[in-house]
Amino acid sequence: MLQIERVYFQQHRNAWLKECPGKYVLVHDRERVGVYGSFLEGVEAGYDRLGNVPFLVKKVLPPAPHPIPIP
Repeated sequence: MLQIERVYFQQHRNAWLKECPGKYVLVHDRERVGVYGSFLEGVEAGYDRLGNVPFLVKKVLPPAPHPIPIP
């Protein structure tokens, strides 16, 4: 579930880091529906605009570094 939205987010993360770093992006299917200042605002907007369907609300942050394996 939400695989399409996760892939779309990853594909656009770098551009969004320049445009709206630290904000929350609402993604449905292959579309950025909106950008919000909080997770709750994004979820509320998702239900208001899309209804009770799966959607992704995710904060625009740089990717986390990979942990260094311990030998």
